[in-house]
Amino acid sequence: MQLFMDTYCTNYAAGTMLKFILLLTVIWTVSAAIPSVVERDELLANFTKLREDVQPEASNMNLLRYSEKMQKVASAWVSLCIPAYPSADSYPDFAKYGFIFSFYSGEPDFSDALFVTKNRTSYNYDTDTCIRSCRYYKQAVWASSTRVGCAKKYCPEHHLGLVACAFDRA
Repeated sequence: MQLFMDTYCTNYAAGTMLKFILLLTVIWTVSAAIPSVVERDELLANFTKLREDVQPEASNMNLLRYSEKMQKVASAWVSLCIPAYPSADSYPDFAKYGFIFSFYSGEPDFSDALFVTKNRTSYNYDTDTCIRSCRYYKQAVWASSTRVGCAKKYCPEHHLGLVACAFDRA
């Protein structure tokens, strides 16, 4: 009987551990990565600086805060591994948020989201037009936004790294 119990317990423990490891592997590959506190601070500092430097100076620019809710929104989107802006028709849950995205081959980095700082010279405030792409710059400096959160994910099926930052549209 003791031999049976020892064998059963050992096999049960090994099977349970294997299931646990498989579950962790699935969670790791499905879920997105969130920024560390240092990365959050860097992202927020750069977005804040970008917003402070708009020309002409904004009289109604809200203070931007890092938000775990917005981080969850960004995480939910990059977890889908869709390298495009969410369509309001196909993804109505995401329609009330603004996003900035960056797509790269290889492992993504949160600093990739800061490419929007380079787009500021493409935007003409007086005519509300862009010389080149500036959609994401306009999103980052949207005066009424008060919260931002970011996430990243490598999507092996596309060989693509995605970084997204979600903004509320207060």
